[in-house]
Amino acid sequence: MVTSRQLVGLEIGAHSVKIAQLGGKPKRVRLETLDSQPLPLRKNNGDKDEYIIDAIKRLYSRNGLSDTQVALGVWAPRAGIKRIKIPKVARRLLQEAVSWEAEQYFPFDLSDFRLDFQLIPDKEQSPHHHLILVAVPRQDIEKAAQLARRAGLQPLVADVPALAMQNQYLLNYAREKAQRVCLLDIGAKSTRVNVLENGYLTFSHTIRQGGEDYTRTIQEKLGVGYLEAENIKQQPKLLSAELKI
Repeated sequence: MVTSRQLVGLEIGAHSVKIAQLGGKPKRVRLETLDSQPLPLRKNNGDKDEYIIDAIKRLYSRNGLSDTQVALGVWAPRAGIKRIKIPKVARRLLQEAVSWEAEQYFPFDLSDFRLDFQLIPDKEQSPHHHLILVAVPRQDIEKAAQLARRAGLQPLVADVPALAMQNQYLLNYAREKAQRVCLLDIGAKSTRVNVLENGYLTFSHTIRQGGEDYTRTIQEKLGVGYLEAENIKQQPKLLSAELKI
């Protein structure tokens, strides 16, 4: 059961662990905590798990957090997000209909995936349901939840970063939701592109290129170590002329 305490947002990414917590009232929400802890490079999976758990505990300690209930942002490279339409059915049959129709939209076996969807309001009495469909590997959700529990936390909600980014935008820019807008999130290993129209997702795509690729390029071009290249990337004034756009 969800309590009245504030949930902490927790995302376990490929490059770092991030936390966020909101406060205030429903119409006057404020960001109270935002922090990240980088993960060590080139660690095997067993070692990485321990570093992730340690990173979570460091973030909690550093920010004086005590709320153990968390909303998980699940980094899942194989996750799929589609805007689809299906023939209208009774609401009680909708879950079954979506599961049946989903197979034609994703090029993988959905038996190993968790499906969820959001209906888009129909203002034109269309003969179809329009909805946003999400498929996430079960093992990615279970892995993130397991790491959170090992760190002493209680995961209550799971979301994919692309949709969390959409929700964050709508929360902060509700007045502009009628506009068409592109949201771009450059992560360590991939870049997420979301296009919203009238406040709803119309297109979502993940590009298998991210900030780590830029770091590697700087490292190779300048002949420096990875950490120095990462520092240069974050401080554009340090970039050499041949690498500047």
